[in-house]
Amino acid sequence: MGKEWGWMSLQRHKSATPQSCTQDLRQKRIRLFIITFLKSLSPGEGFRVRLISYLRNVIKVTCAIIVNAGGLVLVAQRSETMSLPLKWEFPGGKIEPGETAEACLIREIKEELHVDVEIVSSLPPNTHKYPNVTIQLIPFVCRITSAQVLLKEHRDFKWLPKDELLALDWAEADVPIVKHYIET
Repeated sequence: MGKEWGWMSLQRHKSATPQSCTQDLRQKRIRLFIITFLKSLSPGEGFRVRLISYLRNVIKVTCAIIVNAGGLVLVAQRSETMSLPLKWEFPGGKIEPGETAEACLIREIKEELHVDVEIVSSLPPNTHKYPNVTIQLIPFVCRITSAQVLLKEHRDFKWLPKDELLALDWAEADVPIVKHYIET
């Protein structure tokens, strides 16, 4: 494989580490295998093109709708240095190769908010296309089981009643999830 697969070529990214580059390499190899396999199928050119494009660009991300005993919902504001700066979101993160959505959510919430959560239920995912990436946001309703919220990446957080959630300036991918949660 060419240099584009190696760790050295990914060093230009601030967050690149040998471990994350190995994971990126695995993801790229899996995607390449799937794309090669799909090219060998013949259900029609339009189908193949759309499916290959989807597989190359969709990032699966989990998010937690954390509800406390009083029914208030935790929302987090992205920092100025994150993509979509100062937008509000349900906290969570990218699913790593070989990781389940549930395991990802528990890991990400521990990393981002320094709390343990228990998953209560799941909601339908939302796929949203941003200009440079497509996100499949996979939401779970959760409750905190230990510790207090300590922000590590976000700028701020709030506990809000359900009926006040839409008043915030949300990241676009979260909006359909907020609306679905309010309706249920």
